[in-house]
Amino acid sequence: RSMPLYEALWNQGLTIPGGTCPAVCISGLTLGGGYGLLSRLFGMTCDNLLEVEMVTARGETIRANDNQHSDLLWACRGGGGGSFGVITSLTFRVHSIENVTRYRMTWDFDDLKKVVRYWQSWAPYADPRLTSLLALPAQNQGDLRVSGVFVGSEEALKWTLRPLQEATQPKTAEFHSTTWIEAARQVAGIPVTQELFKNSSAYAYAPLSDEALNVLIHNLQTAPGPVNVVAFDACGGTISQVPENATAFVHRKALFVAQYQSYWTQNADADKNIQWIERFRRSMLPYTEGAYRNYCDSMIVNWPAAYFGKNLAGLMQVKQTYDPENLFRFEQSIPIYT
Repeated sequence: RSMPLYEALWNQGLTIPGGTCPAVCISGLTLGGGYGLLSRLFGMTCDNLLEVEMVTARGETIRANDNQHSDLLWACRGGGGGSFGVITSLTFRVHSIENVTRYRMTWDFDDLKKVVRYWQSWAPYADPRLTSLLALPAQNQGDLRVSGVFVGSEEALKWTLRPLQEATQPKTAEFHSTTWIEAARQVAGIPVTQELFKNSSAYAYAPLSDEALNVLIHNLQTAPGPVNVVAFDACGGTISQVPENATAFVHRKALFVAQYQSYWTQNADADKNIQWIERFRRSMLPYTEGAYRNYCDSMIVNWPAAYFGKNLAGLMQVKQTYDPENLFRFEQSIPIYT
């Protein structure tokens, strides 16, 4: 799990740009890309991966870094996750960090168009020290909310957020200065022991049009319950400064990633929630591109292109080099042939 690593690094005044969920293990997070509260400042988790130690299909232990097996390191930066061998060690670049400021703003559901219109034109271009997460719960399931972390003072954060506040007039706005590790703990929340859920994702490479927002609202008005939400996580900043072919993670130019989410407690509610997610995802396809590897979804038929885009060919070549007999295979492992 990731949180013990963040805790150990914090004791040295250091961190890596990890994820937001404490139950996610650092290896899977990294090998699939890795987005979190520090990604716009320090890059994706995979961008901070310097070396992997791997046991190959032939039983050999090799190290992949910029000087040897660099093709394998390239693949593990966003396209790894069990397709090439058994990863036994990861080496990261670390960053100094001290205090941060958390924030949260809320709006009524009726403000959705106004909020999304402004947020999508602002959040991907804001100060890279700022991470902005926009949550849009289904109608009658709670307030719209923007939250996140700013690596800086409360005063500087308020200045950075002023355009959003003035344009959208939130009904509440809260700011809390704290240490980085406390912010990570608070965002992570209480670990979930068991949950029935269905998630999927897509990237927005252009602002959502009024037509797209109408589709979005319709889906949120027809949710099955009890907990249905779409979350927008702002990209830009350091994420977008890395060339699309520099790592296997290809979605560098996206403005934000959308995560469609359903949660339920009764098995009888599974089908209607799963179908709602799939209808939502499909209805947004005219306005979105691709999907995020770490929000894997078996219902995406052409998932290799969705996850990896133009980098798929390179990943298949690495697969052919290091696992030509396809020993490491699973439902969404990197294929040898298309």
